[in-house]
Amino acid sequence: MAKVILVIVVLVLLFLLGGLIFPYLFHSQQNSQRENCKNHYRILGTIGLQSPSIPNGPMPATVVDYLPAGTFDRTQVPVADRCSWYVWTLNVVDQGPSNPELKIGHRSPKGLAEILPMFAADAAWNEGDNSRISHYFLKIARCPAVYSPVGENTPQLANYVANGGIGNGTPAEPLVKQSANAGAFRYDGNTPFSLIVDGLSNTIALLETNSEIPPWLKGGSATLRTLEKNENEPLGEGKSFGGCHEGGIMVCFADGSARFIGGTIDPQVFRTHLTISDEMTPVE
Repeated sequence: MAKVILVIVVLVLLFLLGGLIFPYLFHSQQNSQRENCKNHYRILGTIGLQSPSIPNGPMPATVVDYLPAGTFDRTQVPVADRCSWYVWTLNVVDQGPSNPELKIGHRSPKGLAEILPMFAADAAWNEGDNSRISHYFLKIARCPAVYSPVGENTPQLANYVANGGIGNGTPAEPLVKQSANAGAFRYDGNTPFSLIVDGLSNTIALLETNSEIPPWLKGGSATLRTLEKNENEPLGEGKSFGGCHEGGIMVCFADGSARFIGGTIDPQVFRTHLTISDEMTPVE
């Protein structure tokens, strides 16, 4: 009888202990995933986008004062078939920053240096050697909270997309016609910091999605996303953005800082973070 009671007591203690440990482990895992996500943004936003260059070409000697085009725009390839903005970051991801303003430790991803000379600047993302490049697993393009591997010899995917503002046609507008809906990126040409009226620390450059995850090398609306003008619930599973981290979304602002935004944020406030203007853009 005493042994039975002892066994019951031990089981009860284990149950209670598990109730304390498991939530702690889950919370710890979430924090670790968010930190890894921040690190990916740190590489993309603070290093990559501030030292944009053509793969296997020279990197800028100093930090630039603009955000590069949201597609690889130095080609006559249609927007939807272009290579994505990720190509601007590949040199610095491989070699580390060439300018002294970006003081940061660097480790070259395995195999990246070998694929950079393959890049065909005048070809579509899925043509010839560019297609082979798209099969490269670009780790910093995937959110660690939802990463699951895809097969070899197939385009590898990306959770991080560039912010094109509000409205499907907005990224295609010429710079001189950019409206209050304009985002940090557009298909053709750079976005000078001087035009980001709302401030670099208030304007989202990159954000994550777990919906219709695109190949990282595919340009156009695949990796340059906009918010529908009438969409007032943009965050969460199955929505335009978010769905990677429980309780909110990790974003990278134009100044390179990464922050976690809670899912309960006022949709109107979130919309203001998507535009370079300081004007309110109400839901239509």
